[in-house]
Amino acid sequence: MIWMLAQVGSAQVVVRDSPGMSAQDLNVLGASSSIWSAVINWLQRGYLLFASFGTLWTGRLALQQRSLPPGLGWLSIALAVFYWLGLANLVLFDAGVTFANELGSPLIAIGAVLALVWSGWLGWAIGRSGGQFAT
Repeated sequence: MIWMLAQVGSAQVVVRDSPGMSAQDLNVLGASSSIWSAVINWLQRGYLLFASFGTLWTGRLALQQRSLPPGLGWLSIALAVFYWLGLANLVLFDAGVTFANELGSPLIAIGAVLALVWSGWLGWAIGRSGGQFAT
């Protein structure tokens, strides 16, 4: 969630530096803020892409090797799908699709809950097995 912290930090800089600025200085501040927003957006998309691959591979391995509970495998695959839907939503939002903003909030909420359950379950399953998996 590094991009969230970076976005908050960027917004704080704009709020801190903008009072009393001239119109020209505000244009410069706005342009630099948009550059940082673009960088932060790429961080967000990169996270969703790599996290989706990681959860998909975890799910496939759990289902193929039976070293983790099968439910965890299916939850991993479901979480990967939510990550892909979130990534597709961000691409639609970048393309200017108007409904993408309303669609994104439920995706983020459900994905965050699934990620929390998935990470807790994965940690519990690894801890219970003592880190020893059948290969």
